[in-house]
Amino acid sequence: MKQLPLVLSALVVLGILLLFSSIVRQGYGEVADARAEQRELEREKYRLEKHVHEMRSMIRALENKPQAIESLARKELGWVRPGEKVIVFETPTPIPSPKSLTGADDPPILALPE
Repeated sequence: MKQLPLVLSALVVLGILLLFSSIVRQGYGEVADARAEQRELEREKYRLEKHVHEMRSMIRALENKPQAIESLARKELGWVRPGEKVIVFETPTPIPSPKSLTGADDPPILALPE
């Protein structure tokens, strides 16, 4: 009977330790998720900063170089000068293979001997 309070105290301490460990484990999971999100946001920030740099370079070129305006108009808008001829190359569409009318694969006309 003298051991009952000691056992109960040990169980209470064990319960408290389990509670704290679950809280800490959950906290570590949240920290790991936050770090992963931070890395993703840093990659997105880098990509956006690079895009901003490219756009600023394009703005400077458009402000200072008339050739840049013409180049952009030709590329983005498809503009051409009077008298220029436009040649459009089309990629041929592959001919689909013939399908059987019965829905089943027909045997080949000629078969190799086995």
